[in-house]
Amino acid sequence: MTAADVPDSLKARWIAADGRARVEVLPTHDISDSRAMADFADAVLAVAPNATGAPVTVTEAARVVGSSFLEATALTLVLMVLLLVAVQRSVTGMVLILAPLILAALWTMATAGLLDIPFNFANVIVIPLLFALGVSSSIHMVTRGQDLVREGASDSAFGIELLVTSTPRAVLVSTLTTSTAFATLALSNHRGLSSMGVLLAVSITYTVISSLVVLPALMIVAPLAASSQTSSPGAVTDPMTSRPFHETATVAAGKRRPSSSSRISTPLGPSAATRVGAAAPPGQP
Repeated sequence: MTAADVPDSLKARWIAADGRARVEVLPTHDISDSRAMADFADAVLAVAPNATGAPVTVTEAARVVGSSFLEATALTLVLMVLLLVAVQRSVTGMVLILAPLILAALWTMATAGLLDIPFNFANVIVIPLLFALGVSSSIHMVTRGQDLVREGASDSAFGIELLVTSTPRAVLVSTLTTSTAFATLALSNHRGLSSMGVLLAVSITYTVISSLVVLPALMIVAPLAASSQTSSPGAVTDPMTSRPFHETATVAAGKRRPSSSSRISTPLGPSAATRVGAAAPPGQP
């Protein structure tokens, strides 16, 4: 049998019109693992740079997704840092907000390893989504903590006063509803979407844990950093209360009790009191 005996329909699949023949390379071992597939694709591309096929396509697509993931994560962090610095005007405040997110990301990657959930094309977006969705919890907690400092919360009871406010409860409920919504993706028959739902639910849960447990502890360690916005730039503060002098004077004035000479025992309104004062004889108060 010669090439002339082969049907044209079959011959066209292996021999091009210019006479070039198609060469098919098969691996000698199992390449179901992504690393083994990448090694096989690299070996083929080293000999034939224009080679195509599923191993080459999957390997190169994975590299593109990986680089895009790193780019998206870096861009997300940079934009978040710039926005937080502009709003907080404090490096320490920015660190307090980002610390729970970084901790939650590390916990998420550790959990993915324990549950044997490898990152793939579908769930690799979990980390950028974690930063984007979880930053609100830290912002609410830090902002509420700064309000407490402005209201005069003591350093020793700072964390307790923060946790007994309504802010942690609101953060917990809102975050759990978001986590539950993403957890429904775990019911999908698609393995990629299912793993993304599991990792998103886990990562957002870790975010609320770190925001409600780790963040208040960090704010106790650095209470003055949380109050960096309590005074305007250039304002002179009272060394006894760490407040601007105008705020100290306002607090002191608010606590001052009126003297006996300024109290009026008669049940007269302001207009009546004015008339009484106006009717007094000259020379008398």
